[in-house]
Amino acid sequence: MKKRKLLMIDMYPTSLAYKLLYILKDYFEITLIVLQNEKNLNHLLEDYNSLGIKIYYFDVNNKKKDLFKLILRLIAERFKGYKFVLGKAGPNWPTYLIFKLFNSSKKIYFPYDIFLFLCKNHKMRPRMGVFFEKSNFKNADFIIHKCPEDVLNLIRKDEVKKIKGKPIQFIPCFDEWMAPVTKKKTNDLSIVYVGGAPKDDPFFRTSWGDFFRQISKQGITVHVYPIKMAKIQEFEKLHEKNIFYHEPLPNKELNKEISKYHYGLASGAFFDEKTVDDRMLKTGLGNKFLSCLEAGIPIIIDDYIKFSMHLVKKYNCGIVVPEKDMPNLRKIIEKQNYAELLKGVKKAREELRLSKLSKKLIKELNLKGE
Repeated sequence: MKKRKLLMIDMYPTSLAYKLLYILKDYFEITLIVLQNEKNLNHLLEDYNSLGIKIYYFDVNNKKKDLFKLILRLIAERFKGYKFVLGKAGPNWPTYLIFKLFNSSKKIYFPYDIFLFLCKNHKMRPRMGVFFEKSNFKNADFIIHKCPEDVLNLIRKDEVKKIKGKPIQFIPCFDEWMAPVTKKKTNDLSIVYVGGAPKDDPFFRTSWGDFFRQISKQGITVHVYPIKMAKIQEFEKLHEKNIFYHEPLPNKELNKEISKYHYGLASGAFFDEKTVDDRMLKTGLGNKFLSCLEAGIPIIIDDYIKFSMHLVKKYNCGIVVPEKDMPNLRKIIEKQNYAELLKGVKKAREELRLSKLSKKLIKELNLKGE
């Protein structure tokens, strides 16, 4: 049977978006439009290229002519009979653009982080960004998210009057990226952080650098694997004992590499509760959470991000450490039953296994028989 066509637009390709396309490639002929210079993406697209999808690159942030080229490309794609279009935020304007240009196609919105939940003072958000996000929620037929299943109920009527799109929760551990769950042979206590963060962010009270330093002073080795994407993911490197920075790696290699450490950090750059909307604190979940599970290591998380904390407690796949107790992290770790935590990791990733969740996703998108 001939595959239907799907067009996706994305500013910053991520591992979670890759997992989504990995499932959809069996049902669609996929074209991906990436709004970055290919060179900025480092290893991020090595996995994407293996999917056999067509990828176009437009460096719209740095080249004005690329925005014009993007519009021409989208106009050309309008006549290729796309059954579905998929837009991932942020930002939200690219999704808004394809939803308008491909009005007759089924629309999948992947908000990733819901920016309506970011600022306690909504005047801090760009007016047009709010407009685009609200429009995307209003016009989507399907809304794929990595939040609690009832997350859309937290969007107020004064923000989006009516959301017709079917919500689909998507928090998968990719089978092919899973490393064996094993007890570590070394006694040198080690923690790994995967991801990125701006050096100065108004929504964080504590920088990652300060947090790494606080951990390393307790005799815990901290390993950092940044994901370099454009200029937004840069770290301020600390040249201090027990803190080591590594080069970015493709996801499959990355999870194998970080599996040799004892624990993974899934949070720690503490949000400023005076600035951040409570809804963000209730619903957040980072990619690093799933990376730790795929690597087969327990997760250390603070008690600010309630959904992430809920998952850790549900599966007993890690340790919840309140901010005030972080200076005693080593003592807390030494009291843990590591073997039991590894059992929790196995349980969590078995339940969240991509091969299992894919069946639900296909059913929710009504793709059976396509």
